Amino acid sequence: MREKTGALLALLAVLLLLAGGCTGQDAVPPVTPSPEATPTETATVTTIPTTPTATPAPFPGALHLKEVYRYGREHVACEVTIYRAFFRDEYDWWSRDWGRYWNTTPSEGNRFLFVFIRYLNNGTTQAILPSSDKFVVHADGLTYRYYTERDPSIPILGINEKGWENPLDYRGGWIYPGPSNTVEGFLIYEVPRDLPPERIYVDGVFSGQARAVWKLG
Repeated sequence: MREKTGALLALLAVLLLLAGGCTGQDAVPPVTPSPEATPTETATVTTIPTTPTATPAPFPGALHLKEVYRYGREHVACEVTIYRAFFRDEYDWWSRDWGRYWNTTPSEGNRFLFVFIRYLNNGTTQAILPSSDKFVVHADGLTYRYYTERDPSIPILGINEKGWENPLDYRGGWIYPGPSNTVEGFLIYEVPRDLPPERIYVDGVFSGQARAVWKLG
């Protein structure tokens, strides 16, 4: 009996030792699973190619150089054309005051544009001839008016026509019927030196509602 009691006591002691050893160890913290990484969305930018837009012509349907514009009917039937145009860096005209040719030069960066006009009355009665201020030049959104510092009746060296500023002399602003009464003359404009003919338009306003525009290039 004592032997059984001793064995039970020894077994109980072993169990107590085992229980004490387990409770004396540090507790291991639970492992928290790492959150899964959220994928970042990448925005896709689509580039749409732009189509160049053509700049509209300032005067659609403008006439070409030497093209005739006709207006009026029956008694008054006129034809107008810009038949020639060129540039000059300077020009010479006869000065009555000095008794010699006088040289005229433009402002720096400019040159002179000479525009030649022909006017014909095919009607049966006289018609009003437009004055020089009825013709203006348009280019790149700007407007230029005729330029002169001389008496318009004085010729320019190398040019046979008279200035349009005073083309009729004694006829006083009228053009009479018939080809023999055709009037030709020129106007001078000071324009930028780098302005090409392709961007120049001559705008003419005539009797009544008649109007025409010529493109020089």
